[in-house]
Amino acid sequence: GILATTFTWEAFELADKYNLTIRNITTGERINKSNLTTTSIVQESLLPETKYEFRVVSVCGASSAISIWKAFTTPEGLTCDPPNNLAATTTQLSTGILSTTFTWESFELADKYRLIIKHGETGSEHGVNNLELTSYTVEGLDPETNYQFRVVSYCGGTSAISEWQTFTTPAGLTCEGPT
Repeated sequence: GILATTFTWEAFELADKYNLTIRNITTGERINKSNLTTTSIVQESLLPETKYEFRVVSVCGASSAISIWKAFTTPEGLTCDPPNNLAATTTQLSTGILSTTFTWESFELADKYRLIIKHGETGSEHGVNNLELTSYTVEGLDPETNYQFRVVSYCGGTSAISEWQTFTTPAGLTCEGPT
């Protein structure tokens, strides 16, 4: 598994987007994530047993506000495994809306999971937090569209993230009159 750290912050009502900066306190190396539209992001590749700090900028049109730096230390090593056997199955409801069910194999030490879905064309991500089951259904994905998804396992104070899985939603069904 990959060491994954989840950053979350409270939404600011007037914010259009957020910018996140993660800084290695020892080396000063920075990781910048810009134009975020959600209040949570998973960052891979942080070093184990390393002191970092992060801050968030709320962008409100032409103005912005910066949070204070918040320090944290990454865990000693990965004690959590990512979920396996990820799958996405899409069906069409009687209303014509596509319904996609995401499933994965549980990891015995996981307390909960986070599902991340990424639109293949726009790159926009949507995350569903605090899942206790190993499946989740989303309605309303675009037909004939490439998507990616991954799942984060949370095991106490550590987490592990799966590799991206790709799937394509089917074309929506059309209703034809009798001939």
